[in-house]
Amino acid sequence: MRIDNVGVKYFAAYGIQLVNSEQVTISNTVLTGFSAEYTNSTNIALHLAGNNYFVSFESSVIKYSSVGVQSESVLFNSRNWLFYFTSSRIDCVGRPFHVKDALSFSLSSFYIGGSLYDQIFIDYGDSGMPTLTMTNGLINSAGFSCTYVTDMCRQPLAGGGAGCNALHITKKAHVTSSTNVFTGHKRGIYIHGFETQIAVNGNIFYNTAMPMNVTGDLSVLGNKCSLATIPSEYAGSG
Repeated sequence: MRIDNVGVKYFAAYGIQLVNSEQVTISNTVLTGFSAEYTNSTNIALHLAGNNYFVSFESSVIKYSSVGVQSESVLFNSRNWLFYFTSSRIDCVGRPFHVKDALSFSLSSFYIGGSLYDQIFIDYGDSGMPTLTMTNGLINSAGFSCTYVTDMCRQPLAGGGAGCNALHITKKAHVTSSTNVFTGHKRGIYIHGFETQIAVNGNIFYNTAMPMNVTGDLSVLGNKCSLATIPSEYAGSG
């Protein structure tokens, strides 16, 4: 199935919801919500509700919703398998990515900016170990045209704001972050869970209070940090 050149505006619940779907491509599409307040958690631009295989979101935009992309299993034992986010943008969204269930998540040539909370948040269950691949992206605490409320992620540990994390993983995952730019966060990458395996190569952390706070099996190569106020912390092996 292909969804192409579609505009969905001011949706109250979901812009697009997929369940039991296979080989879906969403392209040249703009999903515009009505609220960037994460408290209205049902205002989700793209909802992967379970048992979806090979979903591609490309050359498209998500803005002004409480959640950008949420992947979860609302059906019993129904995992989302492969998701690709390519050449696309999420701007002025309460929480851009919330991954509760997915086997493989791939982000490439992407932009994420302006939010209230952690921008890529993986809060996975105890079963399985998801794979996240991020390449050639810009993850910015501020957005293009956000209000003050949706720019709360910026000014970490200063200016009265708590700041947020660019990538936050609460449990276990395979993570590869290559040639991405992280700018203006409390933490660039925040991972706690000894079973996590992460490779961070060729990234730039700019004006980020703490570039990395990582627990797990870690490989770090060729990254650059500018204007960091707190040294990175690592625990585990690597």
